[in-house]
Amino acid sequence: MSSIKAHLIEVDEGAGAKVKRLFPTQYIRNFDPFVLFDDFAISPPAGFPDHPHRGFEILTLVLEGAIRHGDSLGNSEVIEALGIQKITVGKGIVHSEMPAKEGITRGIQLWVNLPRAFKGVEPSYITLSHKEIPVIENKGIRDYLIAGEGTKVKFYTPVDYSLLDMKGNRKIKKIYTDERNAVIYPIKGTVEVEGIQVSEGCALLTCRCREIEVRSITDALAVVICGKPIGEPIIQKGPFVD
Repeated sequence: MSSIKAHLIEVDEGAGAKVKRLFPTQYIRNFDPFVLFDDFAISPPAGFPDHPHRGFEILTLVLEGAIRHGDSLGNSEVIEALGIQKITVGKGIVHSEMPAKEGITRGIQLWVNLPRAFKGVEPSYITLSHKEIPVIENKGIRDYLIAGEGTKVKFYTPVDYSLLDMKGNRKIKKIYTDERNAVIYPIKGTVEVEGIQVSEGCALLTCRCREIEVRSITDALAVVICGKPIGEPIIQKGPFVD
């Protein structure tokens, strides 16, 4: 198991939107099975109007504000804070994501590669409100189970996704049945993994781990995302992953 600490880079996206991007950038192209990781903060009129996608899966976690989603499947709804949206893009869709309220809408968007055998699957879409997200509370830690075991959200490639709300000096260990590539990203505060401290604006990428222990140095809010690498090329051309 090895880890590197990486800084997010601000890039322009959509219509007047700026996002903080972990990958793909000139420094990190991707992190099998993950294609893209963005921390976005948008306010009207900026956003992400109609655009196409193909060949992967998307999970969007809304942290504050609300997103209005519409797509070529006929879905149209608003995802409020601590709600999630999961799209299997498969053979292709067109969709939009625009702020549904005044002020800032912030969230995390993750793209997960589809194994080649499933690139052409029919697209599908689900959303869950914050009330439908399982939460485990223990000794000053709230563990929101966003995707994976014990949740309604599954990927074609095994992915476990937690949002950790940690008060003070706490620690939590995540154990997996197989080797995973992990992204640990503090949305606020400072956490420590393998003796490496990571604060806002940075993330830790950990390769081939079977367990992750996260310790909060301060009050912290962090995502821990672990995916099983599939060892297939990630051929990305903008919104398409072939």
